[in-house]
Amino acid sequence: MKSVVAAMLAAVLMPFVMSAEEPQSVFKLSAWSYGRERKTITGSNRVTASVTVKNVSKAATSDVSAILTYTTGLGEICAGPLTQKAGALKPGESKTLTFVAELVPAFQSYTIAVKYNGSKKEDWFGNSDVAQPEMKPALMKGEANVVILGKEASVDKNGTFAGALHVKNEGSEVATNLKLFVTFWDMKKTKIKEWNGPLGSGSLAGGAEQNIPFTMPGAPKNYGSYSIKLNNDDAPPEAALSGGDFSNAEDVEFAHFKFHRPSSPGAALKVDAQCRNGMKSPVDHVKLEMIFFDSKKHEVKRFSHEVPGSIGAGEIKDVTFEIAGLPAYEEYEQRISFGKATSAPTKAPAQSGALKFQNKPDVEVVFGAPFVNSDKVLELKGAVRNGKTVSVKDVAIHIIFTKANGDEITSVDRTLTTTLKPGDEKELTVYSNKAQHAASFTFSFKFAEAGDK
Repeated sequence: MKSVVAAMLAAVLMPFVMSAEEPQSVFKLSAWSYGRERKTITGSNRVTASVTVKNVSKAATSDVSAILTYTTGLGEICAGPLTQKAGALKPGESKTLTFVAELVPAFQSYTIAVKYNGSKKEDWFGNSDVAQPEMKPALMKGEANVVILGKEASVDKNGTFAGALHVKNEGSEVATNLKLFVTFWDMKKTKIKEWNGPLGSGSLAGGAEQNIPFTMPGAPKNYGSYSIKLNNDDAPPEAALSGGDFSNAEDVEFAHFKFHRPSSPGAALKVDAQCRNGMKSPVDHVKLEMIFFDSKKHEVKRFSHEVPGSIGAGEIKDVTFEIAGLPAYEEYEQRISFGKATSAPTKAPAQSGALKFQNKPDVEVVFGAPFVNSDKVLELKGAVRNGKTVSVKDVAIHIIFTKANGDEITSVDRTLTTTLKPGDEKELTVYSNKAQHAASFTFSFKFAEAGDK
């Protein structure tokens, strides 16, 4: 089954651009999530947040710690700072840190400072409570690029969209002719309203950070989502592409785009992004299509990228691709298509003992209770049975290991290429050196029919 959605993305929430000369970050922060308990035995408004910190450099790091601060959309501190230590991280090593705090009011954004090697530091932030962390880029010399760090806005009963934006000029030059572009979509992601106007005085000094109010008249009272874009003179050409945040709808979405400027004219544009599966079941064959238009609405470039493998329900997957030969454009349309995987995630049995099939007239996959072996590696034994009347092959199993609060620790993919005839059973064992402390796991699978009786 295929699903397709389309949306005009002439507006984005967080335009970040990385030039080829900029130093790469030492860390990658991901898997941000939080939960709130309104009342507990010991307190109230307890918020438990977690984030994964990974060393993506080629050198080991020491004394790694993360400092989390909850903020309003305009940058005022709500709670914190909260500190968790990760210790030493080898190249490629990651650790998930958990922060617990009482009496945390509603917050619209957050910051995370990662300290390491004594006095070094990287600053990260999320421009909403559910946004994945982004690193604050270094000041771009000779340019002006205003980005949105947070916002507080709403549509009133009279149809006025008003609020304020917490912005920063990430360039060294004064941003002039600063404008705000707002786009509203309905629940089907059809564009229903566009508006633009000057933001504040229309200028912002290089490196300056400021809260600027805005008012948009005639906003739709009923809408599915909206997006905000800033533009100014001397902004990098890639800024109109970068950024974006998830709407958290029950859909498949792409967001958190980051574009790496080519080091030489004519070189391909490298793009990093994230794909979120907001559906209640796994999806596969996820394809992103980007159609670029010039000022006269003529198509000038069409590009597509398919995400390899499947994406579990609620999973966010990092994607990377390159766009070659991108001409000048005014806006682009994003289309997403995907297929639903053969089966929904299955809760793994908690009990131990012999593996038992239900003898359904279908393909069955069962697992026993996981255990950590003498090599300190999690071992999970399972089996596959073909209850269909035709042979099957390429049984692909996706397993997600989680903590007690439901946060993902790691995932493992296992594919049986053996052809299973009707009634055949096949045992398998899955290993993971990252899931030793998993509290539970879920799995999904798909297969292909071989066609012979």
